[in-house]
Amino acid sequence: MARKPAKSASPFKVPFLVAKQLAGGRWAYYWQPSATLKKAGWKSLSLPDTLEAAIAAAKGRNEEVARWKAGGAKPQKVKPFINRTSIASLIEKYKASEKFTGNAASTQTTYASALNLIERWATDPKAPGGSGNLPITSITEDRVAKLRDALMTPDENGHVRHHNAHNILRVLRILMAYAVKPLKLIEKNPAQAFELSTPKPRDQVWENEDIEALKSAAIKLGYPSIAFAMDLAVYTGQRPADVRSFTALPPPSRASHWREVLNLDREAREQLAGADGRVMGIYIRQGKTSRWVGVPIAGILREQIEARIAENVTLSQETGVTITHLIVNEMTRLPWTKRWFTQKFADARAKAIEDGHTSLKGLEFRDMRRTCVVRLGELGLEDALISAITGHKLESIKKILEVYMPRTTKMAARAVVARIGDARPKVDQEQQA
Repeated sequence: MARKPAKSASPFKVPFLVAKQLAGGRWAYYWQPSATLKKAGWKSLSLPDTLEAAIAAAKGRNEEVARWKAGGAKPQKVKPFINRTSIASLIEKYKASEKFTGNAASTQTTYASALNLIERWATDPKAPGGSGNLPITSITEDRVAKLRDALMTPDENGHVRHHNAHNILRVLRILMAYAVKPLKLIEKNPAQAFELSTPKPRDQVWENEDIEALKSAAIKLGYPSIAFAMDLAVYTGQRPADVRSFTALPPPSRASHWREVLNLDREAREQLAGADGRVMGIYIRQGKTSRWVGVPIAGILREQIEARIAENVTLSQETGVTITHLIVNEMTRLPWTKRWFTQKFADARAKAIEDGHTSLKGLEFRDMRRTCVVRLGELGLEDALISAITGHKLESIKKILEVYMPRTTKMAARAVVARIGDARPKVDQEQQA
């Protein structure tokens, strides 16, 4: 006789308690979570054979779920409970949306850091639900104003982190705008006008002696790769993340950022070609614009890159691990992470300042990009040529140069020389000629 399939039923008032009648007529009892609980990590549970004991066990499991929802203890593999009307829930939805994932990786990292702080801020430690447990509707204009004032409070050294405060509030405005539309969880964005002025753009520029001082300090600390990164940054004018990402393989490979530059006119090729007759350069898809930019590399820097490629080939053969990045952490032999590069760069700067180079105070690696633009501007290059090297859009180059190229003494001197030359009597100029 064919065996009848097991029947299941839930005639009980205890949530998630299910009874299944087996082939021999015996009943088995289970605690079966809902689809939502399953998604959170809760698993089905076999209960005792007797109905009374099964009911008691199911109630015990439901009490565990209640404690979990209140922010209490939970099984190891169960995710933390998130109130669907809380700031934590809003952040979770926003980070899963195209509005967040559509940003460049570097932008996502910046936003994620601000969102972590916002979640900690929107927490009531006395209420259940864990980090970010405040309801979305509890975020008011007054609460945002208090956050702004707290972020703008000077630290123990009297410094105000204006850029950091503005960035966090700007991300909060984006987050709450997402709650308004498309989620329609609130009607008005409480962070729309957080009343904090946009910080002035940085205008720091590295002088040659500053660059050499920091490179020397980095080498003394055992990190020549940081010195090499500075050379690449000031030559190419690329963003820090792009510089750290540079890869290079021996030619004729075109599978890395280091490639032969083709389609050049004859004059440019003759001036830029190496001993092998090739013009080599760095190609990179920039993080924010997603545009490919090729910058020919010649002279000493090309020699340094080729030497680094040879070192990577040798090390790859010795270790069996392919190494392609130009900038590699000497301690790990792996590409630098943003955190560790920033930390060791700061250590090198502190060392150089300790050695007497106090002009390094306040200078950062990201200022190398601006320094490259300033140097190209001082050479008298046209906006279009500067744009071709740094990768900025041509139509916005003039606006960007207002930020990236502060007026310098060298530029002022060149203007005065030009004015004097134009103002001198023509006969005097002819006599000097």
